[in-house]
Amino acid sequence: MVVPQQIRLDALTLSGASQAWPQLDASKESTMIIFANPATLASAVRLGVRPREVNLGGLHQTAGRKLWIHGLYASDAEIAAIREMMGLGIDFEIRLIPSARRKEVEVHRSS
Repeated sequence: MVVPQQIRLDALTLSGASQAWPQLDASKESTMIIFANPATLASAVRLGVRPREVNLGGLHQTAGRKLWIHGLYASDAEIAAIREMMGLGIDFEIRLIPSARRKEVEVHRSS
């Protein structure tokens, strides 16, 4: 993995992320947190991490996932976790590439 010199990169456990969250949330710097999947994000949210926005990029077709919305694949459990987090006020969007226009994820969207 290559990171530009001016960018700080930290790799944290879920516990470490939850401990660091108050400082990250209060910081004026932009922060990007990458999670492997919606279940891992949901675990972080249960530990107190509260991102304002989440981009659902990279949900590819794998065993147990079905086409959900806008070219993303998700399992029923992943969809339920996303809806649960949306119920907490976390805003979900879809941008498969950074230059793409934002697509909203609707909480009532059928699976």
